[in-house]
Amino acid sequence: MADVYLTIEPKTQQIAHQWRTSIQKTVNGKEKRSALFTWPRIILRNTLAPAGSREINWLKRKIMRYSDATWGIPLWPDKTALTTQAASGQKILAVADTGNRHFYAGRQCILIKPSDPFVYAVGTINILASAQITLLVNLAATWPAGSWVLPLYDCRIAADREIAGKAMRRQETDLEATEAYEAARTFDYALPASGAPTYLDIDLFLPTVETPVTYKYSRPYDLLQFLGLGYAASRYAAGENALGMKTKMIRPTRTEIWEALKFFDACQGRLQSFWMPSWSRDIVATQAILATDTVINCEDIEYTTHYLPNEVIGRHVFIRFPDRTYACRKIDDAAAATITLGSAIGTAVPANQLGRLLICFLNLCRFDIDEMAVDYPNGGGEYGQIDLSVMGIVGETVE
Repeated sequence: MADVYLTIEPKTQQIAHQWRTSIQKTVNGKEKRSALFTWPRIILRNTLAPAGSREINWLKRKIMRYSDATWGIPLWPDKTALTTQAASGQKILAVADTGNRHFYAGRQCILIKPSDPFVYAVGTINILASAQITLLVNLAATWPAGSWVLPLYDCRIAADREIAGKAMRRQETDLEATEAYEAARTFDYALPASGAPTYLDIDLFLPTVETPVTYKYSRPYDLLQFLGLGYAASRYAAGENALGMKTKMIRPTRTEIWEALKFFDACQGRLQSFWMPSWSRDIVATQAILATDTVINCEDIEYTTHYLPNEVIGRHVFIRFPDRTYACRKIDDAAAATITLGSAIGTAVPANQLGRLLICFLNLCRFDIDEMAVDYPNGGGEYGQIDLSVMGIVGETVE
């Protein structure tokens, strides 16, 4: 159990899942990746703005006395509420919803009185259902309907803290908290299934991204030169490049936020690979397409020289049709102004709809981050922003 419970609702709270991956890379770019964590640690970045002298003085004295202790911190974007009274002596909490939140059997939750953050009760979840939490131990007091119920994590905070006194009755501090792991855990963790569609038995990561998108290219080489002529040697094979992307995702619903976190956890951060579209018009069709077509007329991008020599990079495409359906295909061959797909494209696109057709490269990637953080700009849990960075994989084969 924690030494102090931070039950003052923060001005903002960012929730992050953190993995840890070891990566060894050969000179020609092929990677060997190993997972160092078996379950994700939770990172909470809070901006606290205690209101009035009662909250300000409480926070100051707890920081002064307990900076080196364990802090129990609720996950505020995951807040739900009691739908009926929870009487003293009972274990069952009827709540609005536990879905797509950080409630887990074997882990803690906290009840907080909405009108007074210093009235709370901590419990361990024994059984979790979609609209019900069964605690391990009976409640010691009665809680009315409408009381808040939140996931609770024991954390460590930094030893040094600063509080900005913006006014005598309005002060603010940033507090980052990392999930504590100092005793054998009492809960079980199983990697989630990503729930994503697949192509060639590899997950597809398809959430659309926000502009601007930064495209990253890396094709390292060695240059030996002193005073005279230099000698350069390529490290990568023809057509190889560690193609990456850096961008932001907007997740407008709690379900979509949870799907992104679930996909990241299924990949264990940087460990597992997946397909991701470049979301760029890499190939531009120039003539109408029939559903049975395998040969697509397109602008000349020197495909045979730059992409055809590689078996993975630039060889697979994501096709989003004007009706927002999609298909994934491999390019088997190409000429100056055509590409030849491995199978029929499957959907007809008339000439007047070509401007709404997206054909982009499907890159084999991994996350380039071991931490996925969700910002909640509106303070709730129904809308989130996620900074995203992925790295293309070099030297892989796809069956």
